[in-house]
Amino acid sequence: MIARALAQDTSIILLDEPTTHLDLYHKANILKLLKSITYNTNKTVIFTTHEIELGIQLCDKMLLLNNANNSYGTPDELIEEKHFNSLFPEDTVTFNATTGTFRVKK
Repeated sequence: MIARALAQDTSIILLDEPTTHLDLYHKANILKLLKSITYNTNKTVIFTTHEIELGIQLCDKMLLLNNANNSYGTPDELIEEKHFNSLFPEDTVTFNATTGTFRVKK
């Protein structure tokens, strides 16, 4: 899928859930590959994902779709502005801004 997108030689590559059904190791490798493609080919890669924590670590910019409260910015800006805190009900999942991770409340 990624090779096909590169072969088309477009300036923007759009991917829908490119890491679905992969284990953590392969998800991280695919996202790192996409990041290196952006820097080495001067292409823009836009992808959808439910892998929020990996996005926080590897994306330059993120758009969080949260009903009517959509937010856009760098992961650090989104953390600082507490946008990740309201993605899930607090009685179930909380966000730790220091570690950039989500925790399930027991």
